[in-house]
Amino acid sequence: MQTVDEMMEQAFFEGRDARSAEFKQGARDVLIARKEGSALPPIPFQMGTAQADAYLAGREEGGIIWSTMAEARMGIERSPDDEALTAFAAQAQRYRPLAVEVTQDLSALQALYGK
Repeated sequence: MQTVDEMMEQAFFEGRDARSAEFKQGARDVLIARKEGSALPPIPFQMGTAQADAYLAGREEGGIIWSTMAEARMGIERSPDDEALTAFAAQAQRYRPLAVEVTQDLSALQALYGK
């Protein structure tokens, strides 16, 4: 079975649209919880902030990553290091086409107007 780092490297491959650190942390937390069979950690950001939104979006994608890679391991789909991962990335991009822009816009507004 792949490590969480390997899954993250495959899911967030070079050439894919960039994702924020908060988004990736959310995805990583889901992968760790699923791999270890443990509960998800508490949300590390204040709700209603751009960081919390990005983190929660990352959690959603983490579940998709886990399912996609589990299906690949069971032979339901091709190996995630080929076209299946490319298809997954396209699907994820359709789910959240503006996530990075929105996160950046909200962060800029927070910096401008304070918290």
